[in-house]
Amino acid sequence: MPPCGRAACTLAPQTFIKKASKTQPKKVDEWRGEDQYTPSFNIAPGSPLPVLYFEYNEEGEHYPVLHTMRWGLIPSFGPIQGTNLSNARSETLRDKPFFNKLLSGRRCVVLVDGFYEWQRNQPTKKTYFVRAEKPTKEDATDSEQCELLRMAGLFDVWQNRETHEIVHSFTIITTDSNKSFTPIHHRQPAVLQTQEDLTKWLDVRNYSFESVKELLDPCQNLHWYRVSPDVGNVKNNGPQLMKKFDQTSGIGKFFTTPKKEEPKEVKVEEEGGFWSDGTSSQEGEKKPAVVGPPSVVAPSVSSSSSSSSSSGEVKKEQPVTPRVKPETGASTVSPNRQKGSPSPPPKAKKRAPGALEGQKLSKQQKTLTDMFSKK
Repeated sequence: MPPCGRAACTLAPQTFIKKASKTQPKKVDEWRGEDQYTPSFNIAPGSPLPVLYFEYNEEGEHYPVLHTMRWGLIPSFGPIQGTNLSNARSETLRDKPFFNKLLSGRRCVVLVDGFYEWQRNQPTKKTYFVRAEKPTKEDATDSEQCELLRMAGLFDVWQNRETHEIVHSFTIITTDSNKSFTPIHHRQPAVLQTQEDLTKWLDVRNYSFESVKELLDPCQNLHWYRVSPDVGNVKNNGPQLMKKFDQTSGIGKFFTTPKKEEPKEVKVEEEGGFWSDGTSSQEGEKKPAVVGPPSVVAPSVSSSSSSSSSSGEVKKEQPVTPRVKPETGASTVSPNRQKGSPSPPPKAKKRAPGALEGQKLSKQQKTLTDMFSKK
């Protein structure tokens, strides 16, 4: 977005014309196109804004005229395709023919509450509202407590040949930013700071452009504060756009550091299932549920010397009951027992001593097995 790509002009017409009269020595008595002016907190190029310029009577005396014009210059010869003329660089005004011819006869001042600017050289793009001075009240949206921002501009008149409509339009002159404003944007509008500066800029008959171009130097008396990024959408409007940005509400909460969540308690099953000891759970009983496949404890393989006693008898180790969790959806109720009674543990398969389930027997183990079976 170009510098000064969005503005605010929120005062009612009667209040606005009073403030416009204070910008220069003479009272503003005429406002052309007042019916086209609509107070707004979010004005984009292409919209109407009040513009001040001088006209002269028969005696050669100037008098101020307020005129509502379209933001975005349309030269007298017609629109330029693919060109945005909402801003004009002060350094190249003489180089552009459609700007150069206006410097000696159609200088103007654009009056607004302030303008919005976006700071782009940060991880998060921030939006600021810039005005002429700090409000006297704590409420930064009270435009009646602030002077109007006076931005130097140029205007022109174009007549549509097809509809014969006459369009008055303007552009805002920009210059390099002052040192304080540079971290936000490298360009800023050329702001006229005093009544004398404004009078010289508008009095095109008595002051040439060469004598007043120094008035386009960066203004130092600017005040700005951060506002909501909602102003980026031109459909948004209202006083909340000019309020100081609150990071704890609205869209601001997405730019704050989230709080660390407290560790959650482990959930406990309260209904049907099998515990790790092979017994079934009862209603109201709380035990930690089995996680993952159950483990099977296997007996160690005994050697022939340790497996036989002095009397020739061999003690057989009792097989360990495997702890098996039934598959999901399988019925765990035997047809021979009543519902609600605990299910018996599954029976283990018989196998040879010293052999694990599913393991092949060695020759030594087969010999021992045959010897035990004969006895």
